Amino acid sequence: MVGKVKEMSDGNTPVFVSDQIDQLKEALLRVYGRREKPKHHQGRGRPPKPRLIPPKDLVYVQLVKEKKGNRVVKTHKRLVFGGKEPEGTNTSYVERNNLTVRQSIARFVRKTLSFSKRREQHRSHLSFYRAWYNLVKPHKALRIRLKEPGRKKWEKRTPAIAAGITNHIWTLKELLTFKIPINT
Repeated sequence: MVGKVKEMSDGNTPVFVSDQIDQLKEALLRVYGRREKPKHHQGRGRPPKPRLIPPKDLVYVQLVKEKKGNRVVKTHKRLVFGGKEPEGTNTSYVERNNLTVRQSIARFVRKTLSFSKRREQHRSHLSFYRAWYNLVKPHKALRIRLKEPGRKKWEKRTPAIAAGITNHIWTLKELLTFKIPINT
């Protein structure tokens, strides 16, 4: 995943914010890090192996949740990589998106009997959900107030309309029958 983020970025290193995901630190180092040999080795034994060092522009902030029982009582941020933590870093948008996905797709609900037997089915279902969510489902937060309200006060919009990818709300039939061009 981190490799795909780097591949799709504009050349600038994005800021990474997560919950306490230990694997993300290692993944960030593998993708963005550079190998550095220890400067001097003194003493007995083998010299130490080269280590992965994060670049100066890589910023990774973890949101640490302190719990008592099953309740979160306090949160604070921990800067893992980077010189200075950017203002306004939080995981609320990601957590909200994860909750929306879990409420919309039974396969993602925790502790459920609705699971995917095959990874490809799981990916296909998630791809269909993303397409529906971005092209078919209007979002209340993206609507625009009409200057001259007639029967309607608001213009409904989907994330794809807001991003300028399409100019209309798709129907489910349009989504299911859309032919994807194949580049050869």
